[in-house]
Amino acid sequence: MKICCLANAKSKFVQKMEMHCGRGHEDVEHAIGYKILYGLMDEFKDKNYIVTCDNFFFSPTLFWDLLKVGVHATKTCKTNCKGWLGALTIDPKKGSKGQLWHHMHASSKLAIVSWFDNKPISILSITFSLIDLRGATFATWWHVTSPLEIPTSPMLIHYQGHMRGVDVHDQLHRYYTLQMHDHKRWHRIMFHVIDTSIVNSYIMYKHYYKM
Repeated sequence: MKICCLANAKSKFVQKMEMHCGRGHEDVEHAIGYKILYGLMDEFKDKNYIVTCDNFFFSPTLFWDLLKVGVHATKTCKTNCKGWLGALTIDPKKGSKGQLWHHMHASSKLAIVSWFDNKPISILSITFSLIDLRGATFATWWHVTSPLEIPTSPMLIHYQGHMRGVDVHDQLHRYYTLQMHDHKRWHRIMFHVIDTSIVNSYIMYKHYYKM
């Protein structure tokens, strides 16, 4: 069983949850990640929201379908997945820190960026234009005692700033979780839902009382 959540990037408030119990007969056309993410964004179509996710949901087809219903997306992806452009793959043995390659689809809507940090990082997005990709952006590292500026992409800065909403939410409810070792699966699901509700209540309390 896998529980997938949709959380607000700023407040970390979980707005929607969906439990996946395995591939059904209706999933033969699309991958699991496609069905889950498309279902989570069902209530946000035609509102120009931006969803940020990890490489579990990688699918150029999913991105095109989300764009058709007014949803933008940015995510990391694996270079060995179906649909990836081989010309953007950086060799880990030959890449240098700050090396940046990008490619824009002919429609000027789908952009792919490969950037080398300690290892290659690849990001797919339907949010950024070609002008954004070529913008001068720098990430700062501390090298010994002095800062070192490395050129990077605005797409990566956006991803780092809006990702981890669900991760932070999970971190909060693990501090005082109700989970316990139990052989009955529905008990663990019930406790997870209760934990999520408690953390959501805490987030709302902080928002209204400005803690």
